[in-house]
Amino acid sequence: MWRKLIALILTISLVSMFASGCGTSGNNQNIQEIVLYTSVDEETIASITEAFETLNPDIHVRYFRLGTSKIIAKLNSEVKAGALQADLVWTAEPAYFEELKRANLLAKYLSPAASAIPKAFVDKDGYYIGARVLSMGIVYNTRDVAPADAPTDWTDLIDPKWHEQVAHPNPLYSGAATATAVSLTSLFGWDYYRKLRGNGAVIVKSNSTVVQKVASGEYKLGICLDYLARKMEVKGSPVKFIYPKSGAISWASPIAIFKDTDELEAAQRFVDYVISPAGQKFLTARQIISVNPAVAPPEGAPEMQATIEASLPINWKRLINERDDVLQEFTHVMLE
Repeated sequence: MWRKLIALILTISLVSMFASGCGTSGNNQNIQEIVLYTSVDEETIASITEAFETLNPDIHVRYFRLGTSKIIAKLNSEVKAGALQADLVWTAEPAYFEELKRANLLAKYLSPAASAIPKAFVDKDGYYIGARVLSMGIVYNTRDVAPADAPTDWTDLIDPKWHEQVAHPNPLYSGAATATAVSLTSLFGWDYYRKLRGNGAVIVKSNSTVVQKVASGEYKLGICLDYLARKMEVKGSPVKFIYPKSGAISWASPIAIFKDTDELEAAQRFVDYVISPAGQKFLTARQIISVNPAVAPPEGAPEMQATIEASLPINWKRLINERDDVLQEFTHVMLE
């Protein structure tokens, strides 16, 4: 792998420096670096990697953060070029992890902490594991919309009274938005999105963008991830998240290790921390529902099991087999 070649070159350079009398401080010689590709929001991923490094001072986590769809494109490009740079991947939707598994790109690893995680969140062959529970639902601006007037279900968003007032994240950037499109079109067909567009719904970049624009009052409503809305609400923004009465769209966001990593043990330790009770409590403190049923959800959020049981179905197999078709049709219906 390319990192081994780079490591060899660096080693030769250091030996040459030593031989020529050029010294080094030696402070960082024993630090292992692992590279993480992730769609976890910036504040959360920066904080959790810092917490991990505090507990594991011999490991540095260098993360590359983008929306899931952009991470997928980057990984596919690197794999095609034979130049995969990541040691781990932690993104929104599980379908891509099945694709990576089928391509024989993942390392099998069952963390000791996995015993506390429901089997439904653990790959049956041990190649990936759910690390946080995500739900897509509806957010509204509490200054512009009274609770009694707020929508309660997905079909409410096509009501003419919300004309040009609904923001939706872009599946070309967001994996959670892709999962939402798959779920809603499986339930309602593409006619739902045609009606949504006919009602003036606007596509914005990401879930974070949706929440920010609803909080600012640019739009009264949006479709977004639950924890991002809760984070904004806790900080004082005028937003409220709704789990639609017919069901939010909920699932466990996986984490996995690439089999060609040069830092397998360090990568395993990072996975151990993320799904450990300590790591999961760290996530719930940032409004994310834990995959560990023993870890209490954020205040005001539903229990993990209830969240999953109430979810609309998500046809992950359809996403694996028809990802490009789904994204192409979404583009045609909502963006062209």
